[in-house]
Amino acid sequence: SDKGIFDTKKTFEQLKKKNKFSGNYFDWINRDEKAKYDYQFGNGYSKIYEQYFSGLRENKNNLLEIGVANGHSSASFYNFFNNSKIYCLDSKPESKFFYRGTRLNYYQADIFDYDKISKFLDKKPLFDIIIDDSQHDQHAALVNLKNFLPFLNTGGYYIIEDFVSDDIIFKKILDFHRKKNKKLNFYTQFTLQEIILMITKKDHGSFIIKMGF
Repeated sequence: SDKGIFDTKKTFEQLKKKNKFSGNYFDWINRDEKAKYDYQFGNGYSKIYEQYFSGLRENKNNLLEIGVANGHSSASFYNFFNNSKIYCLDSKPESKFFYRGTRLNYYQADIFDYDKISKFLDKKPLFDIIIDDSQHDQHAALVNLKNFLPFLNTGGYYIIEDFVSDDIIFKKILDFHRKKNKKLNFYTQFTLQEIILMITKKDHGSFIIKMGF
């Protein structure tokens, strides 16, 4: 998973392209001499997650991960949270999801398909942890907040990954327009971090959003 210090998934993909690893992904997972490869660095979120989630590890949590690709991080959460149900949402068909488990639940839906998202959320329990790892842009993040935040348990964690780089670019565009006394023709005039701060100030503490990932 790219949530760790090393992104072994992308390392495998690059080695395959360069014909430096002859096996398939199952062989890669079970490889010997793990230390001999030059691994690409990951995002390093695992240390942050362990900091906040170590006390919840044995709880019966309901965790929703939005955007799971082949499921590597979902499998990590499955093994980290021993008693939790892991709900996985992605636009890819389930055949692309590599992992199976009694507490692992996969659902195929595009985050912009409101009918499918509503069907997914119907009769689901409230979530203790929601992780948005989908498209990493402001539009997608706001759509997910609108759809999923009402289903976050009181005192739960809503995490948005990988939004800072998009915010940096968007802020430069905003600042350029302001410098020229122009208004950006966009649905919002704020960065995602500014929007989240405004949401949390209005909420009076009923939920927590961890930022900066």
